[in-house]
Amino acid sequence: MCAGALCALLAACGGATGRAPVGKSQSATSYRWLGRTQGAPPSIAQENRAAGTTAWRLPGPADLLGGAAHGPVEGYVAAQAIAPGQTQTVYVNAPSARTITLQVFRMGWYRGAGGRLVLQSRPLPAIRQPPCLHRFATGLTECRWHATLSFLIPPALPSGVYIVKLHASTGAQSDCLFVVRAARPSSLLVEIPTATYEAYNAWGGDSLYPGGADRVGVTHTTQGVEVSYDRPYDSQTGAGQFFIREVAMVRFLERYGYPVSYTTIESIDGDPAQVQGVRALIDVGHSEYWSQRDERAFADARDKGTSLIFISSDTMAWRVRFAPASAKSSQAGEPDHRIIAYKESVAVDPDRAEPTGVFPLGGAPLVGSAYDGCITPRVAQPGPPVYRYYAWSPSLGLQPSWLFAGTGITASSSISGIVGYELDERTPATPPGTLLVGTGTGVPCQPETEPSPVRGTVAQTTLYTARSGALVFATGTLGWAYALSPVPQASPDAPLAPDPRVVAMTRNLLARVLAGAQ
Repeated sequence: MCAGALCALLAACGGATGRAPVGKSQSATSYRWLGRTQGAPPSIAQENRAAGTTAWRLPGPADLLGGAAHGPVEGYVAAQAIAPGQTQTVYVNAPSARTITLQVFRMGWYRGAGGRLVLQSRPLPAIRQPPCLHRFATGLTECRWHATLSFLIPPALPSGVYIVKLHASTGAQSDCLFVVRAARPSSLLVEIPTATYEAYNAWGGDSLYPGGADRVGVTHTTQGVEVSYDRPYDSQTGAGQFFIREVAMVRFLERYGYPVSYTTIESIDGDPAQVQGVRALIDVGHSEYWSQRDERAFADARDKGTSLIFISSDTMAWRVRFAPASAKSSQAGEPDHRIIAYKESVAVDPDRAEPTGVFPLGGAPLVGSAYDGCITPRVAQPGPPVYRYYAWSPSLGLQPSWLFAGTGITASSSISGIVGYELDERTPATPPGTLLVGTGTGVPCQPETEPSPVRGTVAQTTLYTARSGALVFATGTLGWAYALSPVPQASPDAPLAPDPRVVAMTRNLLARVLAGAQ
């Protein structure tokens, strides 16, 4: 969950909902930007030459990359993805604190420091927030908290993943997360899977999984069918699942200075045009929840020549729809603030025009593979779930040759610790001619009851060329990114340093799509 004590509601935050009026921000005495705010944003290579810091990290054991939230402080942001010229608002609750201080960090490489401090607030008065509304019919929890801090996103702020670190006067700390979109997307556009973060978020009672605090009326189970972004995340740091997965790909891309910009799944649902005209769309991490509009946006881009790169798995397993925040939310009426997903209870979904449930064919006609029902075993230890990861081997023909050029990979190579924790493989709906680039085989699987279009125990890395000439590459495993930039917490089996072979393959792929995938 996001952390921090609640600041006094300043007049500039506006309105009973606590939202700041568009184009407005709080007094400059409440916070200060620590870098240039006007003019064009720097390139990613230029940005990562700036002085970095490790102060973004919360306290905690060294193997927890992001640290861990501690103490009674939590919060959320008004917008998961936001563009320059728009106003971001942070809502925080720290009931035992007198003041709360906010720091905003941009996540990247920064010569290994991992982040850059871009905004610092003064200590702001903390107030107790009102209770959040919980709807027993669907499991939805929405908060209508008072705003802690609002600030205008300046034009010089580069696109990226931003962490709001919240410090309560009691010593409690936690995070929030948001993505800044680019005014004009770069050659590579990265999609952060915030819909998956929210689907697993049980803050306030229920998530889209069994085990919630209360029975949900429409399902008669403890599994909700609606979740809201307008509440904290109940994750280890408060920044969703970012610090256990997607941080790896962000660090890799920025370390090598790739021309990237960032967005989120619900942002693409609301503005599909943002994916047009880029060289490649990169989907990363645990990308399990998609709307039909997201899938259509990716497919339309592919058909116009944009390559698709899925450094992800369990990709497109569940179809959802996005809906506006209700009148009881701090973001009342704003689109794409609720996720609706009836999942196994799709028979009682009242919307037949835009149904939820299993994603048709598991997304295989687009991705080239689909979830095969295999979840690798969990490590027997307390705390958040940790999974075993296994070895990956290339296909014997080492095709396509350009992908393996200069990697040092031979037909007998085995790369350990990158196959898990949910696996994807080819299905009958996979596009004809899809190449099998490599495989993780002999993987043990936990019992799984969720539906999937195929059942298997292999992870298959695939590549096909669309009629437009676009390349579509899918790793078939969540572990690929850990070989690009380590996340020790992910698994005792995952690489502890970048694997030069996986780095070289990935760089070959990116060079190919940046040059034009013909």
